[in-house]
Amino acid sequence: MKKIISVLLLALTLTLFSSCIIITDPDDLVTNYYDITCYNDTQYKITDWCVVRNGKKTFAKDVNEVCSIRSGYSSKLSHLPEGDYILYVAFVNSPDYDEGDYIESKRFKLNRNINVHIDDTYVPDL
Repeated sequence: MKKIISVLLLALTLTLFSSCIIITDPDDLVTNYYDITCYNDTQYKITDWCVVRNGKKTFAKDVNEVCSIRSGYSSKLSHLPEGDYILYVAFVNSPDYDEGDYIESKRFKLNRNINVHIDDTYVPDL
């Protein structure tokens, strides 16, 4: 009798756990990671830059500080998950995303390490 109850309890437990469904965001299942290097080919300083993945998640060097790139220099974001990205740059001091200080500069699919060059066509009238 004890064995039958143990077997039935084990069968019930297995049945309950086998019906569990795990729901997750498909974007979280990405396993490939790459680097983005942003080159400032303008004559002005880029006061901050960031990328937005799949229109949802923002990646920046530091979310609390701006990351400037002097003219002729570059900056890199490492270990970013594969996906569709938009790179935004700002040329004003103390840029504010809500005020529209960031300019959409490039759209690309990140499926390898990539170099993005920002030239004078992206510089607003300063």
